[in-house]
Amino acid sequence: MLISIPAGSLKKTDEGYAFHGRIRGVRVEATISPRGNNRFTIDLEGHGDQQLASLTSPVTVLLAVGTNSGTASATVVRDRSEDSDRSEEREGRKDSREETR
Repeated sequence: MLISIPAGSLKKTDEGYAFHGRIRGVRVEATISPRGNNRFTIDLEGHGDQQLASLTSPVTVLLAVGTNSGTASATVVRDRSEDSDRSEEREGRKDSREETR
């Protein structure tokens, strides 16, 4: 599954960068936080797509920003609890906390 965050959509935050929006019908929440020495922590959540429900661990995540890119192995975490803010069932969470160069 490919989730491509549109150019210019990442917003600067105190902790790094964030994106909250819909991509191809999937509700996406992403944060990218610097760890120093050209290393970053990536947290990516996706909600509302059947392809997310079928993901199994490990998942290879590729992050490309401009001409820089890196890969990491991520663990799929499923959360079936009620999302009180949106009253929707979460269908999956892809959580990548591996270092990416």
